[in-house]
Amino acid sequence: MKHVSKSKVYYLVSPFTHPDPTVEYARYLEQQDYHACLIKDYGLNIIAPIESCYHLHNRFNLSGGYEFWKKRDRKFISISDGIIVCEMEGLEQSIGCQDEISYAKLLNNQVGKAV
Repeated sequence: MKHVSKSKVYYLVSPFTHPDPTVEYARYLEQQDYHACLIKDYGLNIIAPIESCYHLHNRFNLSGGYEFWKKRDRKFISISDGIIVCEMEGLEQSIGCQDEISYAKLLNNQVGKAV
């Protein structure tokens, strides 16, 4: 990955919400794969919202799509040095991902891709 620093903090963007809970679970696991790779291979500091809240989403029925999480996620983006976008199926269709990318650009935060 180009232009990333071990001294900075990055917010991990990935799609999640889907009508089929098995797709949501698969996306959760895929984000974990990205997260682990970014730590292991690059030594990066990552805020991973899907990974950190998946269990809360299920246990406490915290649903409602991106609108439910938007304020929280934008706060994390605003305190991050940049975002890293996971190239996953559903990324282009995800309202949340597209908003997070646009918001990071509005803040002039670094935007990178994890493939």
